[in-house]
Amino acid sequence: MFQNIELLIHNNSYGIVQSNVGASNGILHIIDGFISGNNSENLEDQRKTVAEILAKEHVFQRFQIMLENIEYPELLKGPGPFTVFVPSNRAVDKLRDGTLFYMFTEGRLKLQELVKHHILSSARLTVDRLATIPRILSKANQIISINVDHHGQITLGDKAVPLYRRDIIASDGVIHSLDGILIPPSIIPILPKQCNKIHHHIVTAPCGDCSALSSRKCPEGAAPMETYDVGCKYDASADGVLYSRKLGCAQHCNQTIVKPACCKGFYGRECRACPGGFKEPCYAHGECIDGIKGNGSCKCHPNFKGIACHICSHPNKHGTNCEQDCLCLHGSCDNRPENSGICLPNSCEDGFMGNLCDTRTETCGSENLSQYCHAFAECTYTNNTVRCVCKSGYEGNGLSCQSEDVCRRSDRGGCDRNAECVTLGPGNASCICNTGWSGDGHVCTEINECLLNMRGGCHSNADCQYIGPGQSSCVCRKGFAGNGKICTARDPCLQSNGGCHLKAECKATESGSRECTCPEGYGGDGIICFRDVLSELAGSSYFSGFNAWLQKCLLRTELRGGANVTVLAPSDAAIKDMNRTEKAAWEQSRSLCVLVRSHILVGGFSTDQLMEHRGQDLQTLNTFITWPVASENGVSSLCSCVSVVCVGLTVRECFTFPDLTFRTRSILTQKQFPEMKR
Repeated sequence: MFQNIELLIHNNSYGIVQSNVGASNGILHIIDGFISGNNSENLEDQRKTVAEILAKEHVFQRFQIMLENIEYPELLKGPGPFTVFVPSNRAVDKLRDGTLFYMFTEGRLKLQELVKHHILSSARLTVDRLATIPRILSKANQIISINVDHHGQITLGDKAVPLYRRDIIASDGVIHSLDGILIPPSIIPILPKQCNKIHHHIVTAPCGDCSALSSRKCPEGAAPMETYDVGCKYDASADGVLYSRKLGCAQHCNQTIVKPACCKGFYGRECRACPGGFKEPCYAHGECIDGIKGNGSCKCHPNFKGIACHICSHPNKHGTNCEQDCLCLHGSCDNRPENSGICLPNSCEDGFMGNLCDTRTETCGSENLSQYCHAFAECTYTNNTVRCVCKSGYEGNGLSCQSEDVCRRSDRGGCDRNAECVTLGPGNASCICNTGWSGDGHVCTEINECLLNMRGGCHSNADCQYIGPGQSSCVCRKGFAGNGKICTARDPCLQSNGGCHLKAECKATESGSRECTCPEGYGGDGIICFRDVLSELAGSSYFSGFNAWLQKCLLRTELRGGANVTVLAPSDAAIKDMNRTEKAAWEQSRSLCVLVRSHILVGGFSTDQLMEHRGQDLQTLNTFITWPVASENGVSSLCSCVSVVCVGLTVRECFTFPDLTFRTRSILTQKQFPEMKR
């Protein structure tokens, strides 16, 4: 029975019209369309750059969005040539399991590393050249392996990601489209391996008016509760100029504190995997210094050494626990745990050869025999049998020997995947870690510049952010500006006077903060500045009437020069509420000064201090008038005790301050001082 089958070729669908048509040398399937090669002829434009083609074509849309979100505009700038492997839109969409969202938000640095791993900035590698190269180094300083199967299909990386659009030529390079994504090992696992510790604490919001609890915000990261404290103290302004301290309420808040932490096997602020992998840190031969403050270094167990605890500390031991004796007889032991106790290449003593340097070589006894051996071969005697064997570093049958390039072997001379194998001579090679990696070449670990003494060249007032092996960026800290290599303190005083009082001097500090200093003649902490009593009264229109009385009474000498007084200043509204006749009588020079002096206490008293003087008499600037402090139901009152010598009459009345401020709501007139009416 015929089944509907579709073929997906170069991202295009083709239906099979007729299938399984037999032939002597194969099978035919008839399809409903023409397969148009690799479709690159519709995309390439040798007049445009790689960046311009990527931005133009819809088939590269997802990768273009990734490029735009890494904030790395110079990635495809410059003369090139570039080779760019672009994941298909469908391949990118497969990361919509939360991985893509994470990389576009918190994991921007991992997104940047992912994009760079798809770019080669040193060559234009068309398909015919790719097929001849076993591996390339991406712009992320990591290796991409290239494999060609027996059908000629080219795949990239350990996951064998195939090409489906090839050789899209641009003016500064070439583009290949992939049916998958190349994931650089340095960002695995992509999703963060954080094991944050969460704590809950009860804190209080700022103290304020009890009637306005809902307007007092909890600290960041805290949620309001139904309970609150009563009786806390807060500073309040009477009119934007004068300040006093009041009793109020403070909301209870449930604050969630998240302490960043890495899971076991991960280290640093990015929680990167330890050397050897997070499943077996330090190849299970040591303890990784992990955690959020760890540096990823390995503290090796006994019998092991090396940057990743990958070498036996004893030069003649090998095996899982480095307890087995090396089998190498006349050479240097390859003392890596996973080796079988063989000798290091080219380490055999003269006269010996083989993996264990246990085969003796001698000059052939017969000239007729020796002439048949190759120049790079030696005679060996085994069971009284003479034969030709190629010398160490050469391969062949002894009659013909060729130089052995160990870098072409499958194990690349034992070099790490992030190292280059450099041929030094026949059978001899050196392993050199790639840029951004460190180690002995057999094991290479990524270099985190932020953990080095130079911190990636960042300024002392900048944070170093790890990007990838040997790559970092510098970001100036809060309060500083610059490119991260050089950071200068921002001047916080340039905007809104740095939060200082308008009269205060704002001065930037080296730490990027600021200091506020009130000008000469002012008191306060710089956030709030205030002058002496006379200046404050003169500077506020709210007390213009009372200030005019002060000027008439010539009290400047008594109120300046460090005088410590408390002024109970009536507001203009209180003065306007006075009876005209009564006001006119009091504004006579003799009566007015007595009235004004009665509103000024000797000594400075906050409302809290007035509460502390309950039952005591407070002296005014009038020597014959004192104010006892009374308290009823938590409300402070000042009671006038007026002693008039000429008539011998004492009158006692109370004056109440229910709002606990220094501003009076009425005036002490003839109700309090009836004898002054005369």
